[in-house]
Amino acid sequence: MTELLDLPLTSLDGKPTTVGKLTAGKAALVVNVASRCGLTPQYAGLEALHEEYRDRGFTVVGIPCNQFMGQEPGTAEEIATFCSATYGVTFPMTEKLEVNGPGAHPLYRELTATPDAAGEAGDVQWNFEKFLIDGHGSVVARFRPRPSQILQRSGRPSRRCCVPRKAEAPRGARAGERSPPGRSAPPASAFERILAWTCLHPCSTCSAAPAPASSPPHARRRATDDADLGGHRRP
Repeated sequence: MTELLDLPLTSLDGKPTTVGKLTAGKAALVVNVASRCGLTPQYAGLEALHEEYRDRGFTVVGIPCNQFMGQEPGTAEEIATFCSATYGVTFPMTEKLEVNGPGAHPLYRELTATPDAAGEAGDVQWNFEKFLIDGHGSVVARFRPRPSQILQRSGRPSRRCCVPRKAEAPRGARAGERSPPGRSAPPASAFERILAWTCLHPCSTCSAAPAPASSPPHARRRATDDADLGGHRRP
């Protein structure tokens, strides 16, 4: 899928680029972002992912989009200032794009042809939907957001909800699995941990959400070694 990597984009600071230049040949999590959404605190988790794995063949790419209730209304400069000052974002971002409809950027026409875990392809449903692509430009996985489950009963967004923390990342066996007595769990690979972190199950701090599932299906997918993130392909 090198064609996807060749698609032209414009960076948030107005410079022409391509998908491949933004990802630098690495595996990448492409995310449509917004600054005024209940899911906006996910910037913290995305930056944590980027910081931990950027030297091991992984990056996050943020795609600002104002198509969902106008929750990304700012200029490019305002978006950059907000992301840097509020969440310390260092991963690459593009100019504002449309992800659905007749004005959808060619990148999203390609990405949205990929089905999610339920087998459904089609339009992006909300802010912070995620597509995981490998270093060759193949789409490995798609993660839908669940906005109805990150609101408090008062209707206000939960500031703590669904923000991954390093302490919560799986360190041993795959999510939900236990090691046999007397044996240490094998370390999870970087790619497996990325998949686990990007699972948007509702967190226990959100009063409107049920308890998270112990073993999300995509956390059980075969993962690559840390050194091979950029070349991962779907099994």
